[in-house]
Formats: sequence, structure tokens, C-alpha cells
Amino acid sequence: MTALEVLSYIENVPIILNKNNYYHAFVYDHDSFVNMINEGIKSPIYLDKSGQGNNGLFYVSLSKNLNCVDSIYDKLSSLPMFIINEKIWVVKAKNALSPSFSLMKSPLPIRYSEYDDEYQKFLKVKPKDILGIQFNLFTNVDNSNIRYSMAILQAIISDLENEGIDMPIIDGITSRMINKNKVMSLNLKNIGSKE
Repeated sequence: MTALEVLSYIENVPIILNKNNYYHAFVYDHDSFVNMINEGIKSPIYLDKSGQGNNGLFYVSLSKNLNCVDSIYDKLSSLPMFIINEKIWVVKAKNALSPSFSLMKSPLPIRYSEYDDEYQKFLKVKPKDILGIQFNLFTNVDNSNIRYSMAILQAIISDLENEGIDMPIIDGITSRMINKNKVMSLNLKNIGSKE
């Protein structure tokens, strides 16, 4: 199956995405993913890690799909993203030329980002506020990497099923729901071929 054939097979119901929701991009790793869907998306202080990027130790970095010039959402849109409830309390990160390093590492709600669409959630996003997963398959539509994308998508679906969590997965580019049963029925050996 070619990449376009795979997309037409696994995507079904069109949906309308709420533009006010937040997003948290992640690189799939089984242990981290299972932890996030069960315990929430934690700031580095909860994970005993040093802060990376603009969120420092006490905040979880989120974005919005705002179609702006300096967009962290656009930069990370090829990664899977958790869709986060718009009603959580967040701090809008200010776009500034020179961040104060000490403020970035503090719990104070004065946040910096070089991006116009970055928001930060103090300490943790609770599992109940994770509404779904956005997996932008159309950005990975060429035949060279569709097999890899499908393998990650199958692993995510398998983890959700094993944890007993029914969470929708949406292609944010086409605004269509991804049929998890059809994804799991795919034979990865036949993905990415031209026949």
C-alpha cells in the first residue's frame, strides 16, 4: 500500500477541532507514554530531570495552533501531540528577546518563549485534561517514512488498549478521526510499497 492508500484506509469520520485547545508534543517512548496517560504530563521537577527549553523545572510546555510566524506548534507538528482541554489554567509565555535564566528556572508565573504560541502549565497536566492525541499523518505521507509512522501509531494504540484508555486519535492536517482498529489490522510489511 502506498502512503495515500494507507491514509484513505485508516481515516474515517471528519471532525471539527477546537482551536482553543492546547497541545503537548512528545517523542514516543513506551514507558514515558504510559506514565503520561496514567499519571499526567509532568514538569521536570516531578520527573527528577533538569528543565529543557523554556519551561524550566516547574512548568509543562504547551502550544496552540494559532497560525503565527514564530510557532512552536508548527515546529513540532510532525510529532504526536496530546490534545489538552482549553479550560486548564496556563501562563502565556511572553515573547521576549532576552530571557532571564533565573526566572526560567523559578516557579514564578513569569514565563519566556521565543515563540508566539507557547503556554505553560504549572507542575502537571492531569490525565482527565488530556482529550486525545493528534497524529499528523499527512506530514509523513511520503512512502519512505509511512511505515515508521504506522509502527509508532500502532504502539500508541496498543499502549492505550493495554491501559484500558479509550482516547481518540485525530489527524490534525485532514481533521479526520483515525480508525484504531484499521490501524492495528495493517501489515507493516506491506506499507510504503508502490503496489
